[in-house]
Formats: sequence, C-alpha cells, structure tokens
Amino acid sequence: MCFAFFFFQAEDGIRDFCLSRGLGDVYKRQLYEKARAIYNAKIAEIELPRLAADGFNFRVAQPGIKIVEGKLYANSPIPQAEIRYTTDGSEPTATSTLWEAPVDCSASVVKAKLFYLGKESLTTDYKND
Repeated sequence: MCFAFFFFQAEDGIRDFCLSRGLGDVYKRQLYEKARAIYNAKIAEIELPRLAADGFNFRVAQPGIKIVEGKLYANSPIPQAEIRYTTDGSEPTATSTLWEAPVDCSASVVKAKLFYLGKESLTTDYKND
C-alpha cells in the first residue's frame, strides 16, 4: 500500500515539474509511451497466443537493430519473441544466431527477424557505414 502511495506521489511530482516548466507535451508523450509499452506487452502475452492457438493469422513486428561502438544492439516490441540475426547478408532463419545481449560486431550488413509463436517478421536490414 505504501509503495503505491509513494509511486503515485512521484508520478504527481514529475507531472507537476513538467507542467510548471511548460513541458506538458513531454509529460504527455512519456505517459503515452509508457501506456503503449504496457498495451503491447499485454497483447503479446495474452492475445497473440490465443489467436495462434485458434489458427488466426497475424503479423509479427520487426526488431530494431543498430551497431554502436562496435556492438550490435537489438530490441523487440514483443518481449517473449526471439531475435535471430545474420552478419553475412543472408536472410535470418529460425536457426540463425540468437541475439540475447549486445555482441561485438564489425559486419558491414546485419539482417534480423523476430520469431514468435511460429510466425516471423519481415527482415530488418542495417548497413554499418
């Protein structure tokens, strides 16, 4: 109970700080991003498995990938999905290297796909200039 009280007090403080400095749009954007992340996580956790079990077809979103200071970073809008990638220019498959954490990468081209519930996303291409 105390945690919830302090959490909402902190939220109120952040809101008041943003609004008092004319940053209402920043606060609204932060709230929107937080709500969207929760919504997407619930869809992936609850609805997509139900749809897959009932035989419905759905699209899996693409992963985000980027190389920063020689390390390959990736993210997924579906926390339970696997990100598979290649560094030789070939299309990723369900048996390609699994991305789990930032890894050293000096490849000029990286391709990645998301795999979830027997579905796969479109390929994300990243060219390292």
